[in-house]
This record gives sequence, structure tokens and C-alpha cells, in this order.
Amino acid sequence: MTASTTQSGNGLKLALLIGTAFVLIILFVMLLGIVLLPALIAVGFWCFRKGIIGLRDALAIANTPTAKVSSAAMGLVELEGRALTQQPTPAAVTGVPCVWWDMQVEVWQKRSSGRHRGGQWVQVMARGAGHVDTLWLEDSTGRMPVWLRGADVLLSEDVWEKGKNELPPGGIQLLAGTPFDWNSTKRVRVREQRMEANGQIYVLGTLDEAHRLKNVGDERTLERWVRWFRSGAWRDWLVESMPQLLRGPMLVAIGYLELLSATGQREKRDMQPPNLESTAVVVWKGRAGRPLIVSNQREQAAASQLRKRSLWYIGGGIAMLCWILYELTKPS
Repeated sequence: MTASTTQSGNGLKLALLIGTAFVLIILFVMLLGIVLLPALIAVGFWCFRKGIIGLRDALAIANTPTAKVSSAAMGLVELEGRALTQQPTPAAVTGVPCVWWDMQVEVWQKRSSGRHRGGQWVQVMARGAGHVDTLWLEDSTGRMPVWLRGADVLLSEDVWEKGKNELPPGGIQLLAGTPFDWNSTKRVRVREQRMEANGQIYVLGTLDEAHRLKNVGDERTLERWVRWFRSGAWRDWLVESMPQLLRGPMLVAIGYLELLSATGQREKRDMQPPNLESTAVVVWKGRAGRPLIVSNQREQAAASQLRKRSLWYIGGGIAMLCWILYELTKPS
């Protein structure tokens, strides 16, 4: 086989790949036009529903009495105590030993046009560490494991913005040498959320026997779909279902969409049940649709944060549905 024949074959493959990608883009745009409106309606209803469920859970927080670990009854239970972990990890900014922590770095970007005219905060870095599967709650009467799968975690947040307050040395060291150095960047903001080891913890969930914990895959249909999407398994399924010729362009398209939406930024793995004796008891989400709320705040502060967030969801859902209704009914 001559060099010219090889180059011709490579050129044909490249042209075929470009042509396939072009066809996929056209099909994607056509599909987007068909499904965009139903998708926006679904998102609006989802936001409204999530807000209503959040208000219901905030009411449950207010109406459920706080129990002690040694005397807690089976079923919906409210506990307060200290968060324990065998392997604490220091938070990136404050250096506080934690069960787990998350931090984000944002910079201010100016905009001369568009929806965010004037400028907006843009996330440029994110870090996290710690064990988020199971933690232990301890009060004056004993300890209780809490399986965090499906938990609604409400954490207080520390924020440092240049020119308003000083960033701890750990944060300055973390940003040193990056394009977002605290001392050289004009406008930079750092956020940190953490569940501190031996710190305050509030839990509202279902107290149950450990052997009754369901395994991954036993969820209801909606929960299974959510887990499937979050784990990233949908990518493999979609690519494998395509003809061999289209798998390359499909991988490129998925990568591009995730770059725009940051869908794959924080992929979550399945949380397996904790390894406990069958006679042990554990707090988890349960099967009856009850809430599992975990917070590093006191009961009233956790309920207040949940109510505020829920009202934002309700307002956003109503606003989106009203806008869609306006778009459908306005004169053409």
C-alpha cells in the first residue's frame, strides 16, 4: 500500500467523521426544538414539587420531638449530637478536621452585553474530600450510624471575598500559583461548606434495623433514573447503543454538552449500605417517602434554611411556568 493510498484513506475517514458530526448536530438541533418546551414545563413542575416537598419536610422538623440515641423509637426520628468519623480530613481553607468538606472559588467576570450585563460571579475551581457514605451521631447516651444515601444535606457556608474579609492562610496557600491567586486577582470569592468532626449535627430520618436497608437497584423508578444519571452510566448506555461509526462523534457531543452544562463535574458513586451487624439499628431515608435531613446547624436554623430554599424553588417553578404560558399565548 502506497503512502498516497494511506493518506487518501485517512482523508476519507476524516471527511466521513466530519460529515457524521455535522448530521448529528443537525439532528440534535431538530430534537432540541421538539423537546425543549416539554422539558422546560417538566423542569418548572419539578421545581414547584421540590419546593412543596421541602416545606413539608420543614414542617416535619418543627413537629418531630428530639429523641436520645438510647431511647429512640423505630420510625421517623429526630436526633441531635456530635458528628464522628474514624478518618477526619482537614478542610482546604480553614484546616478544621471534618467528616467531609466542599469548597468553591469564584471570580468576577465583566460582561458588556447579554443577560448578565455588568458582570457575574463564575466558578473556576472546586474541591472536596471526606467520607460522605456514613457518619456516626453521638449524644450523651450513645452513638447511632447515619447512612447518607438520599440525604438532603443542609450546611452553613463560610464566604470570603477579597476586599471585604481576610482569607485564612490555608486558602491563600491553596490559590497560590494558580491564575486565581488571592493577592493578584482583583475580585475573587471563596466558599467553604463542611461537616466538622465532633461538630454539631442534626438528623431527621427513619430509624430502622440494619438488615432492612435496601441495596442499590431496589429504588423506586424515579430514584433509579436519578441514580443512573448521576453515576454517569447513561453515557456508556448511549454510546454502546449507537452504531460503531457514530460512537466517536457521540462521545465528542457528550463531552461538549457536559462542558457547557458541567453535568459531569461532580459525578456521584453509589453509596453501599454500611457494614453493620444485622441486629444493629441505623438512621436512613427509609421506604415510606419520609425525609432524611442532615445539617450542621440547630433544629430551628436547619428548618429556616430549608424553608427559604423551598420558597426559592416554588418561586422559580411558578415563574418558569408563567413564562411558558406567556410564550404560548402571546400574539405571533
